[in-house]
Amino acid sequence: ESARLRPVLAGYPRIIVLDERGEDLTTRQLAQRLEAWMREGGDTAFVIDATRPVLAHARLVRAGRAVHPHIHPRGQLLWAYDGVLRVSSGENAWIVPPTHAVWIPGGTLHNLVTETDAHIRNLHVDPSCFAGLAGLGADECSVRVMTPLMKALVLKLCASDADGPFDARLMRLSAVILD
Repeated sequence: ESARLRPVLAGYPRIIVLDERGEDLTTRQLAQRLEAWMREGGDTAFVIDATRPVLAHARLVRAGRAVHPHIHPRGQLLWAYDGVLRVSSGENAWIVPPTHAVWIPGGTLHNLVTETDAHIRNLHVDPSCFAGLAGLGADECSVRVMTPLMKALVLKLCASDADGPFDARLMRLSAVILD
């Protein structure tokens, strides 16, 4: 794995590998470290689990629920296949219907309010996947159109058993999603 990742991460002054063997950090402690690294400048590459490049999470969130400001080390594609979301980051806010999703780069402080009951489907993309992907690892949040193909891919990944290392089928599914 190291041999595959070294060329992709060449040039990053700081490489952080997050895995179960590392130091235990609370969310607050990780956020403080991220803030400090951002103040220091320079790019930071996060490798969380390249054997599972795209993680999926599905949940129903009731209308009016607020998720307090938080960050993820992985980039996040936030989409509700049913319902309307209000996503905020910095001075920006988006009202997001089921035809669209919001891309939130890793390390970006954001929050979420559900305007209606929402069936949310999140994708969390390992930072090691961004090399060579035009625009996906962008530094700013952006709204993306959810094509019928992308909707089907996200729903398929969310329905898969992805708790362990990905088999060849899930790796191919992740590659198509990232493409």
